[in-house]
Amino acid sequence: MAFRWLWLLVGVVVLTGCKGLSVQQVSVVSTPTPEVVQATGPQPITGSEPVTPSGTVTPTPDRAMEGNRRLAARVNDQPIYLDTYQQQVSQLEQVLQTQEFDPASDVGQTRVADLQRQVWEGLIDQLIIEQQAAALNLTIPDERLEAKVQESIARRQGQANFEAWLTENNLTIDAFKESLRAQLIANQLFEQVTASAPETAEQIQLQHIRVATADAARTIIEQLKAGASFTALAQEESLDTAVEPKWLPKGTGLLPHRAEEAAFSLEPGQINGPIETDQGFYIIKLSGREIERPLTIEIRQRLKQRIFLDWLSDQRSTAVIEIYVP
Repeated sequence: MAFRWLWLLVGVVVLTGCKGLSVQQVSVVSTPTPEVVQATGPQPITGSEPVTPSGTVTPTPDRAMEGNRRLAARVNDQPIYLDTYQQQVSQLEQVLQTQEFDPASDVGQTRVADLQRQVWEGLIDQLIIEQQAAALNLTIPDERLEAKVQESIARRQGQANFEAWLTENNLTIDAFKESLRAQLIANQLFEQVTASAPETAEQIQLQHIRVATADAARTIIEQLKAGASFTALAQEESLDTAVEPKWLPKGTGLLPHRAEEAAFSLEPGQINGPIETDQGFYIIKLSGREIERPLTIEIRQRLKQRIFLDWLSDQRSTAVIEIYVP
């Protein structure tokens, strides 16, 4: 995404040296250059799961070192160093400790273990992306990199503030440039892989109500049958705050798969529910349907993320990965 890609691509929460950011605030973080992340990097998609590569193999002990550095893994015969993984985990734990979050508690240990796994998955993805970018000869000219560095300095209102920021985040200027170049190359790869994303798609206009239990959903359905306003019930009862009708194509991840499939099976004016999902029970009202509706910038970006994640899953499924740590 050395450092994690500046945008992480599998919906993981990884905190690596960004001071002042909370676990709740951050979904995709690495060496902190958020101005570039916000500009071009894909954002996380709820429900994404790491893919276990089919090419995972049992390594031999004599391959567990590269020079004098221990390895955590090899991906297509390229190393992931153990100290790189440990550094990111250590930074993550430091961030957790600043947020009144007890890593020693049962809940804390579960959370930390999950985040450690996500760091691990991210490092594998990072190396696969680097390899694919290199295979396509994607590069960033030095002058473009320097221009981005100057943008970062300007955003921090001068060289002195920029250098203080580097020190606060335990970064050297060379490490910052390395991660910035990696992110810019990754952005190039993202745009190449997702160039075929459509600009129009079949879309439905819908409202939904999400509640925690089937009994609550059934109660709402009875109220709707009695003539209650869907919008009013959504405002009063839904766990989600967005209650106005919205246009959606398939595959954005904004609705759980089962709820999305049920929504696309409806005709305008119909209501369906309760629909059980991992995120609760949904009641959906369909208001309209268009076969070729232009996608908003936000929705098209989410579809591009899905395309990229599918592509990345394919790359992982064929990668040869040797694991040296539990």
